[in-house]
Amino acid sequence: MIIKGDDSYSVLSAFHKSLRGSDENAALHYLARLIKSQDIQSIIRRLLCVASEDVGFSCATSYNNN
Repeated sequence: MIIKGDDSYSVLSAFHKSLRGSDENAALHYLARLIKSQDIQSIIRRLLCVASEDVGFSCATSYNNN
């Protein structure tokens, strides 16, 4: 099952929101759907976004190159 177009974005968005909202069951559900669709690059990109947000929240100056 390959998720395409708007459906792919919706599942990625739901995955991100479930991680942000600390809903483990929903995060695992959406992650399983993404893995089943073999969209590994999108999963990695989204996890990097979540991680960079966490770094930004904890250390706001980490993005500055000054």
